Amino acid sequence: MHKAADASAAVARRYEGLRRLIRSPVAANPDVGAGAVERVHMASSLSELPDHKREVLFLAYYLDMTQPEVAGLLDLPLGTVKSRTRRGLRALARRLDAHA
Repeated sequence: MHKAADASAAVARRYEGLRRLIRSPVAANPDVGAGAVERVHMASSLSELPDHKREVLFLAYYLDMTQPEVAGLLDLPLGTVKSRTRRGLRALARRLDAHA
């Protein structure tokens, strides 16, 4: 149980960095390259996802964990992790399309 609590606290700390990025004026600065603007859109879109989907995507794609590793860390069934990943990616794609 401590593993899940530790992982959740680590994810919360990392999300704070994303929240700061979202609030930054980077997107309004014309000297900033397109890559930075895309990162802001991605961070903003991620922040709009429900916590359970965002957490799974963050662990898998930002911390490069496998789905079985995510399942073990969060103490969830593998099928639940797979479902949240699939649904989270679909929701993220819809949000990114809306930003485009």
